[in-house]
Amino acid sequence: MNKLLELITAGESKTLELKKELPKGDKVAQTAVAFANTSGGKIVIGVDDQRNIVGIPADEADSLRDKVTNIIYDSIAPMIKPEVYLLNADGNILIVVEIRMESNTPYYLKSKGREQGVYVRLGATNRQADDQMIYELDRDRLNISYDGDNDRSQDKVPPELLEILTQRLERTVTNKTLENLGLYNPAKTPPLVAHACALLLGQREETQIRCARIKGDSDYVFIDRKDCSGDMFTQIEQALAFVKNHLQLRSKKANNLNRISEFEIPIDSVSEALINAVIHRDYAVSKIFTKVTVYDDCVEIMTPGGLMRGLHLSDAMTGRSEPRNRILARIFHEADWIEQWGIGLPKILRLCAEENLPTPEFIDSGSTFTVKIYRPVNDNGQNRKIPEDTGRYRKIPEDTGRYR
Repeated sequence: MNKLLELITAGESKTLELKKELPKGDKVAQTAVAFANTSGGKIVIGVDDQRNIVGIPADEADSLRDKVTNIIYDSIAPMIKPEVYLLNADGNILIVVEIRMESNTPYYLKSKGREQGVYVRLGATNRQADDQMIYELDRDRLNISYDGDNDRSQDKVPPELLEILTQRLERTVTNKTLENLGLYNPAKTPPLVAHACALLLGQREETQIRCARIKGDSDYVFIDRKDCSGDMFTQIEQALAFVKNHLQLRSKKANNLNRISEFEIPIDSVSEALINAVIHRDYAVSKIFTKVTVYDDCVEIMTPGGLMRGLHLSDAMTGRSEPRNRILARIFHEADWIEQWGIGLPKILRLCAEENLPTPEFIDSGSTFTVKIYRPVNDNGQNRKIPEDTGRYRKIPEDTGRYR
């Protein structure tokens, strides 16, 4: 009860829809479809646009609850099983509709059919799914990640991939190794070459990492730019070098006699965010790039595709791991670029806390995932060079409504 009231106070979200009264038409069913196709959620009827609990007429509560249940059962295919119940909130009756994340995706409105009736939840809105999203939901049902799906544009593994993986994995990589990693399956007719092959080689436009140094914290006044090229490993190295080039150094005591120079923010936190961005981005979204931007106050890494379906930000913050691209994740793990599963976001938080930096910000918009690692600034909000590992740092506003 208290948890639900907290959610209502926070407002609509990826997993919460608020309605003052039962909406007309297929709006409730549309939201149920979006929740079932995305991460599940609750529809609460009896809350106005200002998040005030106004309730529904007590003498209509039972009939409205049954009506909501029937709408969902009759309007959606494949069938989903919601939990619909009444809740007394300080004398006001609410109808709560709980929708689980379902596995038989995609779900759709019968009246619109499978091509036009599939919806997903992005932020606090329902969006009609395009063909690409419907295809992704089909793959979810079959438990096939995009990087492991068949790349119909290739009928054999590019020979240069063997050389790159031999170098990065520090062991001899053969065609049998590629089979074991899921990159190639000669038993198929024609042989299956996974999307991961072209992704690892950087042969797809969407694999490119684009870097920029922008003056200020939001205005697009470019000081420097770089479009990274080459295989995935090389692009991450180039992007990290770009960030280093635009960070300042500070002096820090190593012991009583010596001092060492280090970057103003932990470079390992940037590295972790970059690797996560490459492994977890949605490569089914084409012509949108992973972007690394150095602002005066922060380093921002933005990747297309929000968190994995069913994964909430609070879960990821505590170490839960569900890689979107399972083959890429395994290869980076075997190359020792990933220490262990699920430590990415917690590690970034820990590294910045150890340096007394402002808490990093993680933002899941549904269509993108952004990491902001804040640089130390002075009381005037200007970036400064720090001679010692002391000083005051800007506080991040508490009431941002986002995980920080």
